[in-house]
Amino acid sequence: MNSSRFASLSRISSSPYSVRLGTDVPIKHKKQAGVLFDTIAQKYFDDLQLHSNENTIRDRKNKYDKHLYEVFGKQSVDRIKSDELEDLQREKIKTLSPKTVNQLTELFSTIFNYGTRKEGKRLKSCLKL
Repeated sequence: MNSSRFASLSRISSSPYSVRLGTDVPIKHKKQAGVLFDTIAQKYFDDLQLHSNENTIRDRKNKYDKHLYEVFGKQSVDRIKSDELEDLQREKIKTLSPKTVNQLTELFSTIFNYGTRKEGKRLKSCLKL
């Protein structure tokens, strides 16, 4: 009687439902890695060169490199929370003027919105931000 029970287990492990027993999920079902915020930012700055002057590009790029990259650059966009942006604002308001903090928030929002337009479905899950 025990041998019939083990025989049924061997049939299960060769079925497509063998994931429960510890085998890998087929690649088409694995979750794809998210897009990094820095990747979207670099595409944004490349596109910005088509219709902005050099001073604007340099100013925005410097603000991104100095303030936003250190916090959001290496994060996947779908993992960024609105709390993190609020924390950044609270931290930066201690040392920067309110106008500069608003410019940083605007730059983050612009890059994020650019990514949602260009990446489409891949960023759909983060539109609550």
